[in-house]
Amino acid sequence: MAVVIKSGDTINNFKIIKSIGRGGMGRVYEALDISLKRRVALKFLSADLANDSEMVKRFQTEGMALAKIVHQHTVTVYSVGEYEGLPYIAMQYIEGQDLHDYIRDKYPLDLKKAYNFWIQMLDGVKQLHDKKIIHRDLKPKNIIVSRWGKPSDAID
Repeated sequence: MAVVIKSGDTINNFKIIKSIGRGGMGRVYEALDISLKRRVALKFLSADLANDSEMVKRFQTEGMALAKIVHQHTVTVYSVGEYEGLPYIAMQYIEGQDLHDYIRDKYPLDLKKAYNFWIQMLDGVKQLHDKKIIHRDLKPKNIIVSRWGKPSDAID
């Protein structure tokens, strides 16, 4: 049986607001953490991958490893959980636009701004590498430029 998640659903302590992205490993939703009254991003492993115990372990390990990192250029992981057999990672919600769309909309980028984005992204990746974490899908669609103009890795 496929689990269908939609706006308005309550999943454990989270109320789903809307779907905000889909990637190779699953789907990400904007949600409200009911007890803390803050927006979060909920990343769910896709149902077909949730049947693969090795992928579930990798997904959960990723969430637990990322939870050890608190840095201005990476998202903060709040918790790892499961809903009806689907593992999820609850993380910081970054209000903004992915880097791919940002570049498309702002092209051509000012060289100084592009350089600053590059330095910030490298700083975030360095934090991951310092904890022996390798981001396996680093690309412009997985980088969020916050509404304050700074990229943060969306970890998708």
